[in-house]
Amino acid sequence: EQQLEFAQEHNAFTEQALSLATSTKAKRAFDLSKEPARLRDAYGRNNVGQGMLLARRLVEAGVRFVTIQGYKDTGIYAWDHHWGIFPHLDQQLPIYDTAYSALLNDLDDRGMLDTTLVITAGEFGRTPKLNQDKRGPGRDHWASCFSLTMGGGGIQTGRVIGASDKHGAVPVDRPVSIADFAATVYHVLGLDPKAEFVAQGRAMRMLPEGSVVRELL
Repeated sequence: EQQLEFAQEHNAFTEQALSLATSTKAKRAFDLSKEPARLRDAYGRNNVGQGMLLARRLVEAGVRFVTIQGYKDTGIYAWDHHWGIFPHLDQQLPIYDTAYSALLNDLDDRGMLDTTLVITAGEFGRTPKLNQDKRGPGRDHWASCFSLTMGGGGIQTGRVIGASDKHGAVPVDRPVSIADFAATVYHVLGLDPKAEFVAQGRAMRMLPEGSVVRELL
């Protein structure tokens, strides 16, 4: 019985996703030629900029969650700079900064920013010290300390929460955990991070741990 219920729920979600992707409204959202040339230029005529512009159009069309590839497709491991970090960032950062600022400004101009949460994040940080890769120095994976940005969705802007040591190795002031980040996102989306639900006869919390970062609200 539980397997049947799961299959029915899965089918319902699949049909919902398919209808979203094939609806006339969604198809129109993918047509970037409808946007003014000056706005497309403001985002940047590359996959990062046009991807962020497409994200805005999808949100306008009713899509609730959009993920954007935040790097120019150059075949150089995107943001995973184990080697050649300096020339790679010289290329990637201006492209991303232009597109990201254009997205926030565009959402604000359209009255959408307060109801759209925009997050820039990776899954970990980078080592405080450069490695000595023969192709050029880079930084490897580092889970002990990293940062992310949140904007829109009612989040207070211009705030910096927490600080690391001078090497960027460990947090030294107001550390925020991944669970805290998740709880904050849930709260902004109108979900109670401490809510419980029943799965297979067992009560489970939506988030086992984590607290909302109140300084951002």
